This record gives sequence, structure tokens and C-alpha cells, in this order.
Amino acid sequence: MVLVVSSALSATASPRPWLEEKYSVSRTGFYPGNWSWDGRRVVDYNVSVILRAGLCIAASPVILDLNRDNVSDIVVNSCDGFTYAISGGDYRVLWKKRTGLGLVSPAAADLDGDKVPDIVIAGPGVLFSFRGSDGAQEWVVKGLFYKATPGIADVDCDGKPDVVANTLDGKVAVISGNGNIEAWVKVGSQEVSIPAIGDVNGDKCPDIVVAEDNHVHVVSYSKGSWKVYSLGLDARITGYPSLYDVNGDGVLDVLIATPNYLYAIDVKDHELLWRARVTGYSYSSPSIGDVNGDSMPDIVLATTDGIYLFNLYGKLEKFFRGVNAAFGSVIISDVDGDGHNELIVARYDGEIDIVDLTSSENYYDGLEFAYVTQGPIMKPAAIGDVDGDGVPEIIVGSRDFNLYLINPVTAQSAATNTTISPSKASTRTPSTTTITAKTVTRTTHASGASITTGTSKHPIQAANTTSSRISQAQGTPVSFISGASSGLPSPNYGLLAGLAVFLGVVSALTLLYVKKRR
Repeated sequence: MVLVVSSALSATASPRPWLEEKYSVSRTGFYPGNWSWDGRRVVDYNVSVILRAGLCIAASPVILDLNRDNVSDIVVNSCDGFTYAISGGDYRVLWKKRTGLGLVSPAAADLDGDKVPDIVIAGPGVLFSFRGSDGAQEWVVKGLFYKATPGIADVDCDGKPDVVANTLDGKVAVISGNGNIEAWVKVGSQEVSIPAIGDVNGDKCPDIVVAEDNHVHVVSYSKGSWKVYSLGLDARITGYPSLYDVNGDGVLDVLIATPNYLYAIDVKDHELLWRARVTGYSYSSPSIGDVNGDSMPDIVLATTDGIYLFNLYGKLEKFFRGVNAAFGSVIISDVDGDGHNELIVARYDGEIDIVDLTSSENYYDGLEFAYVTQGPIMKPAAIGDVDGDGVPEIIVGSRDFNLYLINPVTAQSAATNTTISPSKASTRTPSTTTITAKTVTRTTHASGASITTGTSKHPIQAANTTSSRISQAQGTPVSFISGASSGLPSPNYGLLAGLAVFLGVVSALTLLYVKKRR
């Protein structure tokens, strides 16, 4: 029996040291890739449906070059049980595989060293690896894997990438690139969150950071065994961690939220840096990047009550009440080429927003673009150049069965009458809609009084971690090829699974009724 020991954090007292446990587990990214564009001025946005799935798309896409044609492609899961690989440029389906319920995002990295990205997908009780180029299955691992996006990184520092998967019963699984289970590390007894992976203890080897119940667990490998550090927080954690060097000491810190507080934790020095009061549930992770144009990173947390903006010292800068993007982390990136980051917000009410807060202190006054889908958006968008024009596009799925492409129209492309090609990703007739900025008219505004940002004592650089919402401080967008943190968990997979099954049964009965009528 494994006893997990934690130290509770007090609002007034200094935190107790983290208590270490050693496990005699034998040893038997997700990797970010920067892209940039020349900042051509965006004058409009086109919206196209590039995939009509059989059921909802409640997962984030992954953008990467599958066939080495120098144009990024798209991999996305659907509630219809299939994983789709979609070709960039013409948006035809390269391959699709039945993998399960499809409520979470895939992860991607070259696991076998053949220079071709591999796609790792967690399904009900199974973990798949497919070759990205043609969808050929490379391995499958069966076990109690929960439906959450795996992490990919070299967590045992042997020079080869590993797959990190969570379970329902308090374990973290470490799997080699060829599908062999390296270790089962027990951290608790309940569902384990999506992992964040990065060096949080300063030993130069990536660590695994997960949430479980009301605990944060850090799993580290050293000298042939795994160590687990556990810290108890004030309430059950519904989201999962982000990693960022908050205090500027050169080692990543942990950012994670409960329904009461946003915590910044220094694992290396066993110290609570700060905690900031929040309300509402967050089912994702905090995002980090310069939001207000002062060249200092901000921390953005979306909850069911609204969107919070904090500085690196935990001081509240803005709060936008009523903007519910709690199911998917806010993306911070420069998507219009003006040199400043925007917020890309995927909302539960089905709306996708692009908001510039460098020129406005109010959410809706800073709204550059909005588009409303016909269903809730459960996960954040993905950003990347999927048509080869050097300008990043936004890809987002909706519970209305559609995968949307939001394509920035620049002054140059508008002058040459550039248009988006019709979708070839589905046998159904695709729809293409052109919309202009600020198409949604609001009668009420969120409250967002500006609070002066504190001055940092040290320069802050964006961390190279598994947090897909991190952007560099100077506004350069960052693109990621793994869903380790772009795939975000829903709060209640049982409910979502039941809904998906219900929709499937309704569809089947409808088809049967139509056939009988004929």
C-alpha cells in the first residue's frame, strides 16, 4: 500500500516542505516548434468548415506536417469515434482511424526516430500509436487509461521520447516510444489529470506534474527509480497545471487553479510563491504571455465565472466577468501581424473570439473578430500555417460536428482576390462563410477595470514546456506539434460519453425510421 503524504497550504503560514516518497520502479511533447510570419496586416477573416464529422468535435486539433510536403496538416478526434488526418491546403482526409469516443486531443512527436511524426491517441481503456504519414498502427497498449491527452517527452533522460499517460486509479504510466510500459507510478487513488512536463526541480531532466483530487504531484526520475512529491491544496482541482518560470530563477514553476485560488508553486525550493483569489471552476490550465503590450508576461485563467488576468506576482490586472471559456485554455498569440499578442478565446456558448487588449481595457471593445458556431466549444483552437501562405490560421472544433478554419485575410491577399478553396474533407457539402471583424454586436460588457502591472525585477523569457498557451514576450507566436497540453480535459467525461452515446442512438433510430418510411 502506497501512502501519499501532502502538506496543506495555509493562507497565512509559510508552506511546509514537500514530503518525498521513493518508489522502486524499474526502468526497463511534445516538443514546441516556433514559427513566425512577416506581420502582413490582417484586414479580415474568412471562416470555412473543413470537416463535417459524424458527431461532435470536442477536442483540440494538432497541427504538424504529416507527409513532409512543407505544408502543415491537421489531426483531430471526433465524438463519432474516429481520428481524422486532414491535408493542409486542400483539406482532404488523408486517413481516418477508429480510436474510440474521441473526446480528447491527440499527442504527436517522432517516437521511433524515422523523421515522421507519430500520433498517440488515448481511447476508452486503450492507447494507440499511429504513423502520421499513412495512419498505420504502430502499437497499442491496453489498460486503465482515462480519456486524456498523453504527454510526450524524455522523462527518464535516456535520450529517447517517452509517452506519459494518466489513469483513473491514481497512477501515471510511462511508456517507451516503441510501446513498452516502462513504469507505473502511483501518485494517489483518483483520476489523474493531463500531465505538464518540464524541469521543475532544477536537475536538468523533465519532470511530470499532474493534479489528482486536491493534490499536485511531481514525478521525477533519478538513478533508476521514480520519486513522487505531493502537495495538498485547498480544494479539488478540476483543471491541470501549466509550467513557467514565475520567479525568474531559471527553473520552471507550477501554476494551477482550484475553485478558490490560482497557485504559483516553486517546486525546487519547496515554496508557495503566491496564491490569488478566483471564483468559478476551471477545467483547463493557465496561459502565459504578454497580453497588454508591456513586454511582460501575464497569466490568464479562464473559469466558469469569467477570465482573469494576473501579473507574475499574482496581482489582479483585469477580470472579464461572464466570459465562460473554462473548458479550454485561452491562447495568447499574435494572429493579426500587428506585433502584439491577441487572446484567442473558445467559449462554451459556441463563440470563438479574437481580442486585442493592448488598445482597450475592455473585452468587447478590444474584440477584433467573433464567430458563433451552433454548439459549445469544449477545447481551445490550434494555430498554424495550414495553407502554406506564411500566415497562421486558426483551427477550432465545435459540438455542432464541424471543424472550422479561420483564415486571416491580409491586405496583399485581398488585393489579389485570394479565396479559400472548398472543403474536400467530407462527402457532405462544405460551407464557406466570409465574415468581418466584430460581427457580433453586444449590448452588455464585461467588467474589466485596469490595474497597473507591477515591474519585474528580472527579465522573463517564455519557458520551453508542455504548456501550449505560452507565447514569447515580444509577441512571436508559438506553435506546438503535440496535444500534451493543447488537448484539455472536460469536467465530466461520463456525462460527455453518455451524451455522445445518446446522440449516436438518436442518429441510428432516425435513420431506421427514415428507411421504414421509404
